[in-house]
Amino acid sequence: TEILIVEMAMRNTGEIAELAKIVRPTHAVVTNIGLSHIEFLKTPKKIAKAKSEIFRNPLAWESGPRYAFLNMSSPYYSLLQIKAGAKGYKVLASTGQNSFEQNINLCYQIGEHFGLTIDEIKQGLGSYVPSEHRLSTSKIRGITIIDDTYNANPDGVRFALEYLSRFKGRKILVLSDMLELGECSEEAHLNIKKHAIEANVSIIFTFGKRSSVIESSTEALWAKNYSDKNSLNSDLIKELKSGDAVLIKGSRGLKMEETVAF
Repeated sequence: TEILIVEMAMRNTGEIAELAKIVRPTHAVVTNIGLSHIEFLKTPKKIAKAKSEIFRNPLAWESGPRYAFLNMSSPYYSLLQIKAGAKGYKVLASTGQNSFEQNINLCYQIGEHFGLTIDEIKQGLGSYVPSEHRLSTSKIRGITIIDDTYNANPDGVRFALEYLSRFKGRKILVLSDMLELGECSEEAHLNIKKHAIEANVSIIFTFGKRSSVIESSTEALWAKNYSDKNSLNSDLIKELKSGDAVLIKGSRGLKMEETVAF
């Protein structure tokens, strides 16, 4: 094995520190700082500090160079840059106009760092198949269904909406509550309406109490909230027409893959 890629999960402070002690990463990638798990960490700055636990002082046998790939567009880039530098990581920065572009640029940067050619990176991106429930796209009876139901947080929804905006035809968003947002929950759900309009979404179906604040009947955007998933599924099926693109997304606890299956 030449390269091992490890995703480090985190919901609170100290968790990435524990994982980093096991993995001892020579290359660390932080894609962004958002609102995931802010219910436990309280502020985005504390989330950034918790993620910076990936940077560790080298042990005696760790003599080679270490690198940190950081997103300059992240609001806590400077904090992460300082934390990485203090532990001896060389910072390699990338950026982009939106989340989708930032991720693509990061793929190119990391690929080239490990010796891949531009053509090899393009081929890799072109042959990429998403894992289950992560922007997995299918077409049934002329309707494009984007299954992104693995989980949901504000940044993930915005990224998925950027992806949806690339499709032709009428765009529909089906969104359940985003969980673990604490005091930021209402504002975070309301902000989705603005991002949906920017993505040219015409209709939003929401499921759950928290997402009810998105409900709207304006000309720019029609949105309706449901507390019963069967009712949501029934109305969604009646609404969908050939040529539509529908994005279905929600936090893991609300099992929105059931709507995809329906």
